[in-house]
Amino acid sequence: MAGISVYYIVCLVAVLLVVYYRPNFKARKALSRIPTHTIDDAEDRLLQGDEDHLIQSGYDKYSKINEVFKIKDRTGKFRIILPQQKLDEIKNLSAQLFSFRAWIRERLHMQYSWAIYGAPWAAKTVRHDVNRNLAQVVDGMTTVIEAYFISTLPSSTQDWDSVDILSLLDPCIARVASQIFFGPAFANDPEWVEVARRVTSNAGMAASDIRAYPTCTRRWATYFIGSFKRIKRDKAVAVRKLGPLFHQRMAERNDSSLKKSDDSLQWLLDNAGPNISLAEFIDNMMRLMLATIGTITLTATVALIDLLSQPQYIAELTQEIHEVFNGSEIHIEDLEKLCKLDSFLSESQRLTPTLKVLNREAVQDYTFRDGLYIPAGTEIHSPLYAIATDPDVYPSPMKFDPQRFLKLRQQNPGAGKRYQFGTVTAENLAFGAGTQACPGRFVAANELKLIFVKLLMGWEVKWGNEGPAKRPEYKYRRSILVPPLGYRMLVKRKDGCGPEIMQHV
Repeated sequence: MAGISVYYIVCLVAVLLVVYYRPNFKARKALSRIPTHTIDDAEDRLLQGDEDHLIQSGYDKYSKINEVFKIKDRTGKFRIILPQQKLDEIKNLSAQLFSFRAWIRERLHMQYSWAIYGAPWAAKTVRHDVNRNLAQVVDGMTTVIEAYFISTLPSSTQDWDSVDILSLLDPCIARVASQIFFGPAFANDPEWVEVARRVTSNAGMAASDIRAYPTCTRRWATYFIGSFKRIKRDKAVAVRKLGPLFHQRMAERNDSSLKKSDDSLQWLLDNAGPNISLAEFIDNMMRLMLATIGTITLTATVALIDLLSQPQYIAELTQEIHEVFNGSEIHIEDLEKLCKLDSFLSESQRLTPTLKVLNREAVQDYTFRDGLYIPAGTEIHSPLYAIATDPDVYPSPMKFDPQRFLKLRQQNPGAGKRYQFGTVTAENLAFGAGTQACPGRFVAANELKLIFVKLLMGWEVKWGNEGPAKRPEYKYRRSILVPPLGYRMLVKRKDGCGPEIMQHV
């Protein structure tokens, strides 16, 4: 009897091993056909979070002749680097095949904090409703940025004050995001703004903390890890703040005698459908804050550092702003006329994108037209920084040329918006590619321009003695931009630019 029991146990174990290892064997066999790229000090670099040199050298060797290659990351997992031809084949495919949300969920382990997969209705709201009403959104952003700078930056026209750049911009952009999606009451609520501002840092810290625990214990570990406790506390604040408004809007939607509001919150709820729960709504709103605050804050911070470290461009951009607005109120069509500022922002982003690679995860098995097989669960990437700094794409690619994209627009008058900030092309993948390109990139473009318009029109800015003498080299870890900390600028109010004047600029 005992022998029979052992026999069945052995058979069961054998079946389980086959079920577990057969797909992995198939995946390994498929990936083994793709060349693995390495360099002499690859292991040491990967341990330090530096994978850029590995990807760059692989791009030079394989991508430029339209070949696929793979690298092994510091966990031993293979990641596939696609050339442009392969990216073109998949960039417009469904997120059910290749997904950025699946990649970020896996990379940041955010299944333990929020519903990071997110519902499609949140992105749909930004892509369709917010972008369709961009003029209305810009008006709200203008009011928030103007009020924030007036209340935060020095009012003296005589004395220079030292201001930390990241600490100035982070709350500003959190207020703007709050204004866009929840209205002025939230943009002016310090407790809510602090919660929105912390979403990015909490997410990064939680992802770092949870990696130290075995997978089977991670769900339990979230009850004891400080970063996850902070996320739960902030979610509780979000429920307390957003809950009453959520229930009010849901009740209004069910009462046909009431006129619905026409704002982003209403668009979100309409797209979410009648069965959305408060918990699901809050999770998606926290994810939305992550998407709309962190990236824009880094992009704005780098661009301002780039301007301060190359002060010869300050007067040129300021003059353009004066010529476009000339004391008049700001409208979205006027922001489109700021061609030099647009070009400056594009060049800053080209040389310092927030991510150096475009990221996706294969959600299902996929076979390319040429027969290349990619198993589900594989990370795939496009080397966007290597493309943007390729001398065959942009001449003198490592030189910061603030008029690079302006000259391209002038040389290609029939190219439409191809060379404008926020436009996605084969050469410019900083905002993504295809159907999964960042839906909020046009909001971001206008927000960044408004920040520079309000700042340069109302205040004089320069480096202090501790400022860098030239454009700094920004740091990356695992191809993600490290927040540039410790950069301070000197600021003073311009003569004749009091609050009453700023309202018309």
